[in-house]
Amino acid sequence: GTNFLSPLLSLNIPDLAQNIGIFWMAGVVYAVIRYDALIINPSIASKEILETLSDGLFLTDLNGRILTINDAGRRLLNAELEDLHGKNINQFFSADQQLPLGDAARIKHATGPYLTDRDMQMITTDKTVVDVSISVTALHKRKPLTNGLIIVVRDIADRIRLKKALQDSHDDLEKRVAARTSDLLEINEKLV
Repeated sequence: GTNFLSPLLSLNIPDLAQNIGIFWMAGVVYAVIRYDALIINPSIASKEILETLSDGLFLTDLNGRILTINDAGRRLLNAELEDLHGKNINQFFSADQQLPLGDAARIKHATGPYLTDRDMQMITTDKTVVDVSISVTALHKRKPLTNGLIIVVRDIADRIRLKKALQDSHDDLEKRVAARTSDLLEINEKLV
């Protein structure tokens, strides 16, 4: 302890640093126990993870009715969950680009991805057409039966724009090479 005043008053004053440290640690332990601090709740953690995804994530029943959707999916469709809940995911695709959800027997017993990286065009609530890549996986609560679908939708407009720009550059280069080759062939014939 600190014996600063001890010789004068015959008092023994304990070392405060140790006691403060003990009380502080007891407070942390109490907070962890009382308020579940530092404990990861799977349902809260999974919700936070889903909200941080940049891809749209739709959870649907086997018929494609939307049960829930993350923020990226709502932004993609330009709508709120209340406007989308219970609607069929296929109403956001043209008639010739419907997700094959009618194959219930195949979906019901699917063990892996049902559909992977299919390029499609999604129609938003304000009728804007968005180029997307779709992947569909069966959601199993208890195997072997499927309870619903996980549909991941990625906006690929930038990828398509870059692919077109690359193709345009390639085509332009081919034209330049053809023109230069023609010029060189003419020069070669004059030299011969």
